[in-house]
Amino acid sequence: MKRTRTAFEYLGNVAKLVFKGNRNKQGSLEFDGDSMNLKINNASILEADASGAAITGTLSTDTVAEATSAAGVTIDGVKIKDGSIVSALSPVVGFPVWNGVDPSDWITYIDDFITIPVDNTTGFPTAWTMDTDTATGTGGVIDQLGGWMNVSATNTDNFGTTLSTIGESFHFDTDKKFILKCRVQLTEGNTDDANWAVGVSTVATKDFLQNDGAGPAATYDGAVFFKVDGTMQIQFETSNAGTQVTTATGLSTFVSATTYNLAFVYDYADGTTGSITPYVNGVAGTAHAITIAGLETMHFIMSVKTGDTNAEAFLVDYIAIAQERR
Repeated sequence: MKRTRTAFEYLGNVAKLVFKGNRNKQGSLEFDGDSMNLKINNASILEADASGAAITGTLSTDTVAEATSAAGVTIDGVKIKDGSIVSALSPVVGFPVWNGVDPSDWITYIDDFITIPVDNTTGFPTAWTMDTDTATGTGGVIDQLGGWMNVSATNTDNFGTTLSTIGESFHFDTDKKFILKCRVQLTEGNTDDANWAVGVSTVATKDFLQNDGAGPAATYDGAVFFKVDGTMQIQFETSNAGTQVTTATGLSTFVSATTYNLAFVYDYADGTTGSITPYVNGVAGTAHAITIAGLETMHFIMSVKTGDTNAEAFLVDYIAIAQERR
């Protein structure tokens, strides 16, 4: 059984209660009339006065409750009330934020494809750039709950269509994080022949996907999810010019007529070598390292290519992109 000795000391205006255990271990509680200090082996772990208390080290607890009804709990400027983050102040004084995020800190681009303007003559979308092998390749909104974009290629082998944002507005930068999310679906024209890709790229032509199932362009800057002729795998690739890293298997098997939620997160890390982590239906894949130097600004792209003489229609429910502004 361990023995503990207790002693009371009074030095000047400080009252000190000392607890001594085995092996020269001791704790003390000091009080000088205005403040209190709890120490273990002469190291302060709690200091308190009329203004509040400060803890040194890690505080572990299962529950933090508000002291005043309806006041919530504020941690580092973020107020939590009834399980939700309800308010905070951003670095721009007085600017409101939502869930701890200042909207002005992020560049955002979201499209639910509810409607899209088209050229009266060609029928091609005017809010996007479209490159296609034939006038029968299309990109347009279809009648489906929530709005879906249909990117299609006609029934000729190796015919492609790519839709892209008009400007190159996105960049894997040295000090700005980047997030992309989308939801896609494709019903194979014949077993495993379809080719499709979605993501960001400096190349936005109809042949972004190479012929005969050869995958994305040999040289581009960007990051894309894709599927190629002859396989039933959702793949992911990152590219800096001709240097590419590809996850060919392990992310997800592709099933025709099935909807997939795709996302990736770019972290600039040390500002020299970034990290891009892919997600399929919320499950993370292996992160890719990418050299940041030399990377150029990119389009968002949606691309499809036939793998035989069956037409293919690549459907995209929505896209959501966010990149740090500052």
